[in-house]
Amino acid sequence: MRGAISPGLPATMIYVAVGVVVIFGAYNAGQLMHSTNPDELIVRVPASTTATDTSKDFETSLPQPAAKQDFQANPSNANQAARPLMSRPVVSSAPSGTPSVAPLIASSTPSVPLGTSLVLFGDITGVPKERLAKVEQWMNTKHQTEFATVVPNSLAYNWDHEFIQNMIPDRNKVMVKKTATNPSFYCALPGYKTDYITKSIYRSGVWEKIELTFYQYILGSGSQCSQDTVIVDVGANVGFFSGYFASTGCRVYSIELQARMANWNLATLMLNEKFDGQFTHLRVGLSNEAAEIEVRSATKASWYVAEMSTDGAGKYYDALSKEGSYVTEKSFIRTFDDMFVDVAEIYFMKMDIDGHEMKAFAGMKNTLAAKKVKHIQLEFDPFLWEEAGGHDVKYGLTIAHLIATSGYHVYTIPDPPFNDPIDNTLGVHTCKLPQINGVSYGVQRIPDENVKAWIDALPGRYPRKKSANLYLTTETLPC
Repeated sequence: MRGAISPGLPATMIYVAVGVVVIFGAYNAGQLMHSTNPDELIVRVPASTTATDTSKDFETSLPQPAAKQDFQANPSNANQAARPLMSRPVVSSAPSGTPSVAPLIASSTPSVPLGTSLVLFGDITGVPKERLAKVEQWMNTKHQTEFATVVPNSLAYNWDHEFIQNMIPDRNKVMVKKTATNPSFYCALPGYKTDYITKSIYRSGVWEKIELTFYQYILGSGSQCSQDTVIVDVGANVGFFSGYFASTGCRVYSIELQARMANWNLATLMLNEKFDGQFTHLRVGLSNEAAEIEVRSATKASWYVAEMSTDGAGKYYDALSKEGSYVTEKSFIRTFDDMFVDVAEIYFMKMDIDGHEMKAFAGMKNTLAAKKVKHIQLEFDPFLWEEAGGHDVKYGLTIAHLIATSGYHVYTIPDPPFNDPIDNTLGVHTCKLPQINGVSYGVQRIPDENVKAWIDALPGRYPRKKSANLYLTTETLPC
């Protein structure tokens, strides 16, 4: 996974999705304003402001990267009142006390047909006809869309929009692939003939096999799931992993910033739903505050479903500096603490947002302190911290230390495999996690007392474009 962001002040964050490149625009902390035009929600930067960042007291002690670019405010909206960008996940108490989630499509969705007639094709023989009909009807219905507000399971574009149509290589036909996972599920694939992510899923039935194997282990291929078992997928992209989580029978919150991905993510989730209210798609990115940003999304690239950028990005993202190679989209960011304040317990969270993970963790300090998330897997990539432009290594390490001191035990997943003398120096050793549903998983354990030293040594250990995948757990495991 790769991503980038134009750096800004501490409240700046920019976010990624499953894929290669994702970046968010830079802006300064300020009030969230709106005009009567729902497309003009902007960030105002008054001379004096009280930050909305839920982790501000922590952030003020961190090293602050210098900003390359400011988000330009629209002075015509200076007198408008602030309002929230999106609601928290809609939750209610299930019988066990854990939350349920919002229904898939609001009952007020108008049943107005579109001018096109999309059909699902590919591996559809195993999908119940009633479900296929339901998804196709949803795809061919005109839905209410707007950018000024973000609600659970909402679309930014109808399926006849040119942004979405450009992602369908077969005219009026949407490819469905049955995966090679355990359990298997059905995935709606955009750009499967050209995009390297969806092309891999189409050809092999999997994406990121090492991580997928870990997810299959931690969920016991579904044995650990019930309607009250909450999974959070941060950086859902086209919905491959969210679809897998749904197939296991867990309750899924699928978080994805890219507006165009909502169509594909929801289509995949709808194809695999096991019970009403099983999943909620949230069209936002995670950061340390709530704000609106503008992003550039690639229109022609081998990774176009995942590539995003803004002005101020480095040479690594030159492809998105050329006119005609991108479209501009509005997107939103929120803090994890605010979005999930009403969710009592989360069994597992996957986070892969291409270098912006530390900013997202800065916005979930309350969640970490309460140990609400039992198991976490995240990409840990100091190279992307700087290459993406979000913050420097010192800032990232400071937030990483917060994670390490929150009571989580730290392991590494072998992607990439480690082979460094410092592992022996710090007592890092290979072991197998306890069996779940008869299956174990090999990891490297970092002794609790040496986690800080291991984290501090990481940036100097790997060459360009290398990262570590961490497994964090509140459980003390015999490993």
